[in-house]
Amino acid sequence: MIGSPTNGSLLLKRVDLIRDTTGLPPSLTAAMDAEGGLWSAGDAYTTADEVIETARRVGAVALRLDFRDLTLLEALPGIRYLHLRSDGRPRLDAVAALTELRALIIQTSGMRGDLDPLGFADLQWLRLGLGGKGGAAMLPSIERGHPRLQWLALREVRARAVTDLCAAFPELRVLRIAYADYLRTLGGLAAVTPQLVKLTLELTQIRSLDGLAGLRRLETLALFGGRIRDLAPLRELDRLRYARIELPDVESIEPLRGHPSLRMCRSPWRTSPTSPCSPRFPGSRPSVEARASNSRSRGRI
Repeated sequence: MIGSPTNGSLLLKRVDLIRDTTGLPPSLTAAMDAEGGLWSAGDAYTTADEVIETARRVGAVALRLDFRDLTLLEALPGIRYLHLRSDGRPRLDAVAALTELRALIIQTSGMRGDLDPLGFADLQWLRLGLGGKGGAAMLPSIERGHPRLQWLALREVRARAVTDLCAAFPELRVLRIAYADYLRTLGGLAAVTPQLVKLTLELTQIRSLDGLAGLRRLETLALFGGRIRDLAPLRELDRLRYARIELPDVESIEPLRGHPSLRMCRSPWRTSPTSPCSPRFPGSRPSVEARASNSRSRGRI
């Protein structure tokens, strides 16, 4: 860690991205690590001037900030990766000064200010919440889309179809949607996100997996909560390798038996004490982990 001490604290410290990812995707942590790492600071122990001086000195291009006033960003236009993590609601206007931004990760208690979160030509990673008035004001930007974005995580969305949120992201590879009480359907997902390789739906009200069948590149699927009852559409995903399924209305993963490519499927229930489709997950409470055990059965559960 590098930085000049003030009152026994570090002004700016380099984050250990092996131990402290805070949910950031591996693709993003690798990109930041290749450009000097992620540097962290908070206004509880340092000042904006000190952060600016130290960031310039170490050549930081990736920042994690817990600041109530983000105007310091106007003095650091070369920042390419920005992670805002705070219990407060900082105004986001100053983020617009970062014209080279590639990643914008916003984890704050609310949104304030005038910011187009997709108004950055090189943006590839985006995470934000759409709850409240501030989040709702950013929805038109999401609907407009972005030609280069590859990773998108949204929460507190009020859309009724997944395609309402990702119809204009032709290069999207990873999509995560959480806390979406209004979400009911996937829509024609395959038609608008043909490059998708990973999909996570958490605490939504989606009722059917219709719309997944055409996602020929999808390799990882995670479903937590929702009203889905039928897993049969997953049999059409011929590249699906990993699945995690925690759905209250699904009692068995038996429909996935014999899937041509699935390597591992985890879920919280057992279908039968003797079924090869649902062995006990070693060292844990009753759960399911189905995986290939030899070359003859590889890819089947």
